[in-house]
Amino acid sequence: MLADYEEEEERAYRRAKERFETYEMERAVNKTAGGSTREDSFKDLEGEPFMSYEEFTRYRELTSPRLKALYQNLLMEPTTKNVELKGDIKAALEDEDDWRDMSSYDKWVVQLFHREVVDMFGGLTVVDKAALPIGLITMLRQSRFHWQG
Repeated sequence: MLADYEEEEERAYRRAKERFETYEMERAVNKTAGGSTREDSFKDLEGEPFMSYEEFTRYRELTSPRLKALYQNLLMEPTTKNVELKGDIKAALEDEDDWRDMSSYDKWVVQLFHREVVDMFGGLTVVDKAALPIGLITMLRQSRFHWQG
C-alpha cells in the first residue's frame, strides 16, 4: 500500500511540474507575441524553477488526505480470512469435521506445512486419540503444558 502511495505521489509531482512548465511556455509565447499573460496561481512564480520532489513531499504528513487514510488503514486490526479446505489437504484429512473445528491459525499452519506432515507421518493424523490415556489427553489440553521439541 505504501509503494502504491509513493507511485501515486510521484505521478502527482510529474503532473504538477508539467502543468507549471506548460504555463511557463505559454507565458513566454504570449509575451513574445505581444499578447497578455493569463492571471492565475503561477503569476508570483515567474522565472522560478519548479520545486524539487523533496520539497514537494516535505510536509505530506500534514497536507495529504490520502496518506492520512493510508495511515489509519494500517492502524486497523486485520481481519482473519478463512482458509478453504481443498486439494491435497482434503485428501489427507480423515474427517472434514476436524477441519471445521480448527481455528483460523491452525488451518493456516496445516495449509503451510501439510506436505511435510504427510511425507513424515503418512497423513495429517499424527496421534491416535484412542491409544492415548485420558490423563495424558487432559494434560495436553492444559495451557500450562508445553511441548519441548
